[in-house]
Amino acid sequence: TTEALWIPAGEISTRLTTTPATQLVLLGASWTGAAPETRHPIRDAAGRLRELSQWLQMERQAAFPGADGYRSALLDLMVREWRRLAIDETGALEKRLRAFVLEHLDRPLTLDQLAQHLGMGRYHLCRKYREVTGASPMHAVRAVRIEQALELIRGTSMPMRLIARQVGLRSEQHLSRLLRLHYDVGARDLRQSGPPDAP
Repeated sequence: TTEALWIPAGEISTRLTTTPATQLVLLGASWTGAAPETRHPIRDAAGRLRELSQWLQMERQAAFPGADGYRSALLDLMVREWRRLAIDETGALEKRLRAFVLEHLDRPLTLDQLAQHLGMGRYHLCRKYREVTGASPMHAVRAVRIEQALELIRGTSMPMRLIARQVGLRSEQHLSRLLRLHYDVGARDLRQSGPPDAP
């Protein structure tokens, strides 16, 4: 579900084999620009290509003013995202980890689970992730949880204990401790005073 393959017009690919557990979506489109250079599957960890293709599919029969231009813009954006994913190898690991955390935000996550999802050993993951980002994978997990908690604190009136649970933290006190550690402000103070400056 996270791989995308560009197939030029008129070419039949033997790589479109799937297992019963996978879903294959074929999107045919007329593109007059230069095709993306890379032929190997692109990893769409954040799901942007999938989402854009769904938009394009929904709007394929639309007949509103400017519909053709809208569809062309979606297709152009897909190709640009494809090209970005093809060359953005340094951020790929970080994006895949972030996407996995967001999908499992309300659950505890271990280093072994992260490593298994990313297809590498835990020590290799730690070394590689630190090379790319300067931080540990578990630090990144915590950062995503705090970031999502901040959005909920700023944008909802949800009780702190529910926010903590929704972002995978043990308790309201744990959330407040992390906010004090990273932003020097508690959860309740943050809700009254507005968002903190980024660290």
